[in-house]
Amino acid sequence: MNDIKEKHLLSTFVFDKKYQVWRHVLFIAFAAVITFNQVLIAYQDCQVVLGNDIYLIGGSSLMTYLTVMYFNYFYLTAKFLLRDRIWSYLIITMICMLSLPVLSLWIEYGVRNWANLNHRIADYSSPLILVDILSTSVITLICFCGISLILLYRTWSLTNQHVSVLEIEHLTSELKKLKGQITPEFLSRALHHASLWTIKDPQKTNDILLKLSELLRYQLYDAQQEKTLLNSELLYVTKFISLEKRCRPILESQLKIDKQHHYHQISPMLLLTLVQTFIKESNSLEISSNVENNMLTFLCKSHSITGALEDQLISIRKRLDLAYSHQYILQLETGSVTLKLALCH
Repeated sequence: MNDIKEKHLLSTFVFDKKYQVWRHVLFIAFAAVITFNQVLIAYQDCQVVLGNDIYLIGGSSLMTYLTVMYFNYFYLTAKFLLRDRIWSYLIITMICMLSLPVLSLWIEYGVRNWANLNHRIADYSSPLILVDILSTSVITLICFCGISLILLYRTWSLTNQHVSVLEIEHLTSELKKLKGQITPEFLSRALHHASLWTIKDPQKTNDILLKLSELLRYQLYDAQQEKTLLNSELLYVTKFISLEKRCRPILESQLKIDKQHHYHQISPMLLLTLVQTFIKESNSLEISSNVENNMLTFLCKSHSITGALEDQLISIRKRLDLAYSHQYILQLETGSVTLKLALCH
């Protein structure tokens, strides 16, 4: 657990923008230690003669390295490496890396001539000098590429995060599109029957409008949440069927709903949409619902339906795929639909 936390803290320090200044400070501090160490080694035989001038030489050398490093960090990496121009990046970087040790030798040569000091290197044209330049360049190149790779990984990580956010937003948008709604046909039928009873039986009209307003309120408010209580969903399934029977007296229904699910939650309007889709094709309806071991079994059955409703339930299946993935089973048979769904608390 501690190892995971340490890795998390390290990645946060490397990639988080709020630590950007501290990263540069630490980077410059390391570069200063390495650069001044190289200068002190190069001039160890004449440090007393040079005195404080050796710090000026070290500072100049540090500024040269930092200039090339930040040129690589801010320009070369962004201009070439992040745009998949890898060969151009490697060629330009290698030229810069070869220039740094050559420049250091040239500065050392000039300083020793200026101070009338003995030269540390007897022959500057020796092939061993070329080998030393190449080895120093390769080591420096590895350091520079390491910095570039960190920047490359950070860009890749941020891109992946952005893609993940877009995918989540897309899935959320798809879920909102697929969320069930009270169909216009049902609304029209309910309002039509309410108007028919306005004069004959105003109380019946009030009952229809009251139940309809409760269903619409559930759709407008509760259905906007990611989850709702299973009891609430089942309650509105019952109210929907009751209102449908008011509008379609020939509809026969039989409900066996276990409502003792105080803590279970479900995606809102899911069961209501299933019933609404099923009831369109039916004049008789049997609904049963029970929960066992956090698994909901919801059955819609009708003897007046002679075929499966695969085409009518496409949107419901898509919604189940998005919201519940592999946590559901939707069984379609002649005249019946069974939904088995893993519930959450």
